[in-house]
Amino acid sequence: MTTTPSSFKEDFDLAKNSKDLQQEQEQKSLATISTTSSNINTKSNANKNSSRMNISAASRAYLHGFKRLISKPHRKIFFLVVVLILISLGLIMRGVTRNDIYSQYINNSDSGPKKGNDHGMGIAGNIIDTHPKPALVPVKENEFNLVSIEDVNDQVDFDKSVDDKKEKKKKKKKLLRNPKFVFNKSDLFAKLDQDIFDQLKPDWKDTPITNEIINDYTFEKYNIKGYVTNLNGIDPHDTVNTNNHEEVEKFCSKFKYQNYFEYAPESLQSIEEEASLQDLISIRREIITKWPKFKKLLDIHGEKHMAEEDIIRQRWFKFGTSAVWLTEYECYMSVSRVMYAPGGDLTQIKISFGRIQLYDRHWKEIKNRRIFYNDFNIDEEQLRQTFKNIESNLGIIENCPANDPLEYENCVSNNNNLKLIAEKKKIAILDKYSVEFPTLIDVQLGQDQGGFLGSEDPKIITKNYPFEEPYIVFNMKQLDNKRYMHGFYPLRKIDPQIQFTLDSRETQYMEKNWVPFFLQHDESIINNYDRGFIHFIYQFRPLEVLRCSLNDGVCKFTFDVDTLNNFLDSDKDLNKDKLIRGGSQYVSLPSVIPKLSGKNLWVGFPKIHLENCGCGSRFYRPMLSILIEENGVYNEDFIVPIIDFNIDVLGWDRETTKCGGYNVLNPNSISSWDVVNLNEDGTYEDYMTVFLSEADFTSKKLVIKGLLNFIVNTYLNNDIAEHFEITFDSKRALQQSLICISEESKNSCRAYGESHRE
Repeated sequence: MTTTPSSFKEDFDLAKNSKDLQQEQEQKSLATISTTSSNINTKSNANKNSSRMNISAASRAYLHGFKRLISKPHRKIFFLVVVLILISLGLIMRGVTRNDIYSQYINNSDSGPKKGNDHGMGIAGNIIDTHPKPALVPVKENEFNLVSIEDVNDQVDFDKSVDDKKEKKKKKKKLLRNPKFVFNKSDLFAKLDQDIFDQLKPDWKDTPITNEIINDYTFEKYNIKGYVTNLNGIDPHDTVNTNNHEEVEKFCSKFKYQNYFEYAPESLQSIEEEASLQDLISIRREIITKWPKFKKLLDIHGEKHMAEEDIIRQRWFKFGTSAVWLTEYECYMSVSRVMYAPGGDLTQIKISFGRIQLYDRHWKEIKNRRIFYNDFNIDEEQLRQTFKNIESNLGIIENCPANDPLEYENCVSNNNNLKLIAEKKKIAILDKYSVEFPTLIDVQLGQDQGGFLGSEDPKIITKNYPFEEPYIVFNMKQLDNKRYMHGFYPLRKIDPQIQFTLDSRETQYMEKNWVPFFLQHDESIINNYDRGFIHFIYQFRPLEVLRCSLNDGVCKFTFDVDTLNNFLDSDKDLNKDKLIRGGSQYVSLPSVIPKLSGKNLWVGFPKIHLENCGCGSRFYRPMLSILIEENGVYNEDFIVPIIDFNIDVLGWDRETTKCGGYNVLNPNSISSWDVVNLNEDGTYEDYMTVFLSEADFTSKKLVIKGLLNFIVNTYLNNDIAEHFEITFDSKRALQQSLICISEESKNSCRAYGESHRE
């Protein structure tokens, strides 16, 4: 919902109409500043006089000769030159001072590739280089820096006019996608016409794709083996002895499909190690100075004798980064879990925070950038005028008089102090209508007593309708000591947080690992008063799906175990060990692919949990699955049991890659999926970026190539049923394929354990 808050107009009117009151309020401050400046200047002049008394005789003789040189006929010219020099120095001082005051708003970090080094353009169509902007260089505005230097005289300006911003929002509501609808799954992947593709392919500047990815990365084949769960022609009465390896191989061969996609090992780098210490130091300082509701949960008194770095190394931890690429802002937005454990034990966490950060396409952090909240319609002209009124009401002089050096120096000194006051007032207004990054999830704590408080396991996803915006889901403990799932809009001011509740079941002690995805239909009904819905996979076996209101958080099961049992027998033992849970969000196929009439299709990376399978006590790995929906019935058409990208996973000791304890590789998020080229043979050049975490300790970013082609070939090379109908045969076929998935995952675990023995 977009609103023009009354408080904004109040800010404007207050600044505009209360000049006398402001001057009266600031009078004491100005008097103090003026007195201080005069005292400083008096001391300075006294020091200068003292210095002159100590000048040597030779120097006095030189000065005497110089005075004679400036004889009366030339005196006027001489003083005119001096005045001009002083005026020039004054302008330079004003410029430098101005640059210092507004340095927090200047574009200080790389927000996009340089011209000639990449395919993209910077924010607002300008080239953004990797170096800080020098003083007095005009800087075009962008969505991150709400305020920046336009020229020497103007103090505030914005990215675009209000009309331009509204028009941009309108354009974002209509995402460019293939308008074609097809009726069969195989028709989704018919060869795309080049002319149509040229109209659909994204602009480089709208994607995170860089020259480095296209030209420098070496992509390696990754062979994978998956199983189709909904094949035609399967005998539902077939059985298999799982203790007979050869029999299992033969039985599973009819479900099995093998192929490959590619990945770039160079892209698999830690995204936290280099800046983790400094970032955690900044987070702690920020909490102490800006977040009183969080500060009271820290052991500040017990840490007063500790060095700051020791506090961070022993008590603060960060991992689990997930991220999405935001096309409108041309950057990644990430969220990470930051944990505070006063005893230094990760099993005894006091509170968790959600750290939200912005990164450019080269994964360099963008700091001190602001973005307007989506639910405010900001009047640019009023905001600019409000800032001018603040300066005027404080008595800031635009041009200090230069005829008297002492008066000029006092004026500049007073102006500098007044500008600092003005900046605080401006920032206070900006904080009402925008958010500055990096920041924390402004979570309303469910309770503030005990341990394991705050936002745990935050994941960020993209909500594409009616316009693109980020959305964060996490779990948090409430007053009843139960852990509930929550949602949070990082770019909304009005009611950004919501708690999800089940309408037909008792809430479990710990609700977590809900996997989010969106249906376009649910989002398309949104208006100014209705935020629509979000869907979650509540559990995978048996598959259960929730539809949750983003207005009140009430969740209803739209597909659950009872749906199956009403049609089938009473067998509920499809997943007694709950092997599959959590993982990344599910995303739709890239926009170049047509839509299936009457169906929805998504791709995601769920997570498999195995116990005592041959590598430590617990073994977690990503999976790959294709989820499809038709008439409210959901099914996974295809599942890859384990995907590890040939990573030697960091062990639970956080030092080696040996099995022992937990061996954890988690899929956190799919941040982007872009098709950049249509090859002559009809295949696609597509790139997906995923975020992973190892050992609950470090996070990594990985670039995948050709996943879309893998999915295309899965449907073209297998006799996958067009519909998933709830019948006895379909249930038996699903159970049979799950046997194969379970056996394959256990075999992979044993093989990894043998090559990574303790």
